[in-house]
Amino acid sequence: MPLSQLILKNFRSFSSKELRFYPEFNFILGCNGAGKSSVLEAVYYTCYASSFRSANKEDMIKDGEQAFFIQATTESENEISIGASAEEKVVKINGHPATSHKEIASIMRAIILQQKDINLICGYNEDKKLFLKQLLYLQSDDANKQYAKLNKILIQRKTLLEQKKASSPEFQIWTEKLIEISQSITQAQKIALEKLTTIAKEIISTFTPQIILEIKFEENKYHNLQELRSTLEKERVLEKNLIGANQNCFEVKFKNKDAKHYSSRGEQKVIVFILKTAMLESTQIKTGAKKIFLIDDFFSELDPKNFGICLDILKKINAQKLIAMPTQDLEIKIQENL
Repeated sequence: MPLSQLILKNFRSFSSKELRFYPEFNFILGCNGAGKSSVLEAVYYTCYASSFRSANKEDMIKDGEQAFFIQATTESENEISIGASAEEKVVKINGHPATSHKEIASIMRAIILQQKDINLICGYNEDKKLFLKQLLYLQSDDANKQYAKLNKILIQRKTLLEQKKASSPEFQIWTEKLIEISQSITQAQKIALEKLTTIAKEIISTFTPQIILEIKFEENKYHNLQELRSTLEKERVLEKNLIGANQNCFEVKFKNKDAKHYSSRGEQKVIVFILKTAMLESTQIKTGAKKIFLIDDFFSELDPKNFGICLDILKKINAQKLIAMPTQDLEIKIQENL
């Protein structure tokens, strides 16, 4: 659900700040250090009670203060408020304590696009694995439970490996549980990524037909006991899990070649932008609710042509857009696209 108002108190550099938003485009402008990213962070924190910039609540408390407060109001007049200090965090919905993340997500969800998302093309597989996890979480209320169950199994199994108990019946039981949950999550990942790929190709065919993009799911192959035996010795030596749906990944190909090595920086950023836009669109189709697209200084390196492509795509998608970028940068890019 689109955001209509945001109130910040003692959050990052803001002592007190009130902002109002339009249903579609919102440009958050200013020089470096003005707090543009902090506004997006506050919106994201309201959705997930966590930050995309820091794992520590203390980092978000204004210097010299003991706690911060965020209050977000949606177009439908639902209100989410979060107060947090170093010791505790209180989340309320319409004045009542929130009972779960699912309850918050039913009111407001956001997707963040930032500079480091270029790692989906240029970085390591960990970034792609996290993307798959986020994609499932946005589309399914059960994804969090599934991943929590998976993590519990992985911890138990790793403990037994460290204790040199890989031959024990208990290890066998946890391995079978890992295979079972991994098969379920893997199937969900495949379906979600296929839908995202279809949407990404639709976007490309409309706006950037010169881009030939392929997204290939890469499944961790050790999903049955027979194949597992060949890698069990390696697990024993390394004392770490080498199987599980958390190991699944995907490859992005550009013109039938690895996008990491055979595309320009501008092309890579457009591809990442399309991936995140497709994530947004596929999530809205799945849940039927309008999402918030947070874009944190992502367009700064794009040339006029590629910026124009991204702007045209943003005009067509049905989402509330909050775009943080330097004032001068926006003025230049708009003039270049006139």
